[in-house]
Formats: sequence, structure tokens, C-alpha cells
Amino acid sequence: MEIVRLLLKRKEVKVNDIPNATNEGMPLILSMARYSKEESMRLLLERSDIDVNARHYIDQSTALINAIQCGQENIVRILLERKDIDIHARDCYGRTALSMAHERGHYSIVDILKSRIQYEKAGIDTDSRKNLPLPSSSPTVPEEIDATEGQASQGQRKTKRRKNSWPGTERVI
Repeated sequence: MEIVRLLLKRKEVKVNDIPNATNEGMPLILSMARYSKEESMRLLLERSDIDVNARHYIDQSTALINAIQCGQENIVRILLERKDIDIHARDCYGRTALSMAHERGHYSIVDILKSRIQYEKAGIDTDSRKNLPLPSSSPTVPEEIDATEGQASQGQRKTKRRKNSWPGTERVI
């Protein structure tokens, strides 16, 4: 951890530059959102020149989307503390942070994101939001519905889909 701290204190370390191809073309914050611990991410976010909405040069994902892809709930919480984080950003496939969390089945993150969106709509700023409770302690788990609505004839398979799920998350039974 001390090495990370020393590197991030150096002004010549360009935290928003896209490194060479050996790092999959990700700015540092995207890589750290996927693989790092909370303390490392907090150190990075202390830098005044960090772009929390930096994008992957291929799929246009953000640090928030990357953290959600890897199920990094604590990193998601840390990123959402920033006023300048764009929770509505879309990757090249049109997925937002909320749709990614839902698609991956990270329902506790879905609830966190929904509460952030509610706070934004209500005009509650980041600092006063820290002391407010999340809407519910139980995660949102969508119920399953029959996509064919019972209309399948003999020999046909039924496709089940989670209610309010995103396309492509169906399963054949």
C-alpha cells in the first residue's frame, strides 16, 4: 500500500493517461475499480486531477461500470461519494451502471444506485446524503415470469425471464 501511496503523490504520474496495451488500454481508475481494495481507491480519488468518469478506449465503460461488473460493492460506494460521478453514463453497448448491476445480479448495488438516483431527483447533495438511510435493507430480487405467458404448445420450450430484466437474460426451461 505504501508503494501506491508514494506513486500517487508524484505529480508526474499521469493518472488519466491510457497506458500501453499490456494494461488493456484502461486509465488507472478503471483498473483500480476492477481489482483494487478500498484504501487504494480512496488514495487515487484524493488526487485533484483524477477524472472519475474516464472511459475505456474500446468499450467506453467507466470506473463505476467496471466496479459493478466485478461486484465491487465497496468500490461502488466510494465512487458514489463523488459529486462529479456520472451514474447515467453508458458504455458502447448502451448499458448504464444500473442496467449492468441488474444484469449481473448484484441487487444490493441496484438498491444503492436507485437510492442515489432518488436523492438526485430530490435535489439532495452528496454531503447531506451520507447520513440518510438506504431505501431498504433487503436487496431487490426480481420475480420470474413466463415470457410466453403460458401460450407454448406441446413440444415447444418455454422461456423464463426475470420481471423487469434486461434483454438477453432469459433462460430456457
